[in-house]
This record gives sequence, C-alpha cells and structure tokens, in this order.
Amino acid sequence: RFEVAFTPSASLMVTPGPRIDPENSAFTAIGFSDADAPLAERAARRLAAEWSAPARIGPNATSAAFGEAFEHCPVVHVASHARFPAGRPLDAGILLADGWLTARRVYQMRSAGTLVVLGSCGAGRSVVEVGDEFLGLSRAFLAAGASGVVAPMWSVGDAFSEQFMQRFHHVLRTGATVTAGEGVPAATTGHARFAAEPAAALVAAQRASILQHHSPALWASFTMIGRER
Repeated sequence: RFEVAFTPSASLMVTPGPRIDPENSAFTAIGFSDADAPLAERAARRLAAEWSAPARIGPNATSAAFGEAFEHCPVVHVASHARFPAGRPLDAGILLADGWLTARRVYQMRSAGTLVVLGSCGAGRSVVEVGDEFLGLSRAFLAAGASGVVAPMWSVGDAFSEQFMQRFHHVLRTGATVTAGEGVPAATTGHARFAAEPAAALVAAQRASILQHHSPALWASFTMIGRER
C-alpha cells in the first residue's frame, strides 16, 4: 500500500547525490546467463526492448560495459547470478562475462545518480557492521553515486524475477496502470526520464503480484534502497 525506500547509512543521506544528465540514453540492460541464472540474458533483452535501448549480453556483459552505463545512464538493469559470501560483504558481487563485479570494485566506480536495478537473486542482501552500517552491494552502489538500488533480498527464481521486473520497468518507463483484476496506479514524477517514481513502480509491481495470488515469499523479496525523489 505504501512506498518505502530504505537507506543503509544516514551518512549517505546528508549530501544529495549528483544528477544524471537527462540528455543521456535512458537505459542500459546487462545480462549474463550461467547455470544458476539461465534466463538472465533473455530478461535483459526483453527489458531493452521495453525501453527501446541497448543491451549488453553474454560476452559483452563486462565490468567495463557496466561501468560506462553506471556513469552515464539514468537506469541500469543487471540480470545475472549474484553471491553474498558469509562474513565477507565486500566480496558480494554479480557475475559478469569477465568475472565477479564485487562491492569492493563498485566502491571505486563513479555515477551521477543512476538507478541500479538488480534482477540477481539475493543481490540486495547486506550485513550490519559496527555503527549499524549496512554493507553489501547496495551500499557500494550508493557510495559510488547511485540514486537508488532496487534488488531482491533472497532467491525467487529466474522466471518470477523476469516477470516482476518486466512489470516494474513498464510502470517506471510509462507510468501506466498495472492491472491484474483491478487498477494499480503509480505516482508520477517530474524526472525527465521516469514516468513514475521508482518506489511507486515497485509498489505497483508488488500489488500486481498480490492480485495474481503470488506468495509473499516471491514479491516481498524486492526492495528499494537509497534516495527517493
């Protein structure tokens, strides 16, 4: 019912993040499939088609490709396998064609306000360290300049993740009502590239899942962490 965005650290909220140039390409999809995420590349292609935007697939889904998109695009979606090693939050990462893009490496990148969307199962996990600071991929992206991170906290399977993210991006791009038996409105925004606020688009996708009688074990996994406009 309500739009909720979390932040892993109060220190990330004191200074507003820089803003993406609205003249840049709106969206880039990056997809890399393996045995644990066999539908990732298909999901990335479908989302690129939704936005009429480029996709970096298979061998082209590299850390360099992500870094370029992260620096310039308002929205970057990554579909791949993710890991969160116990006790090593800086080694949490997403698998790309040239290896693991870890939180440690993300801290060295820079963005001017990209919204990062991760279709990778468990990519939103964090661990609480001294001072109640949350460490993991989401914190790393925000520290590097992302405006927000939308990601699942636990595994929901490739098929549901693909379906859920298709709904989320459709609302984010168009502001359209998502329906599954009744209307599900999304709040509009003045952002040059978004027709709906990311948190509102997330709520719309979750409501649609509820109306289709999906278990909370699936749709409740997805959260938004970061600065909401």
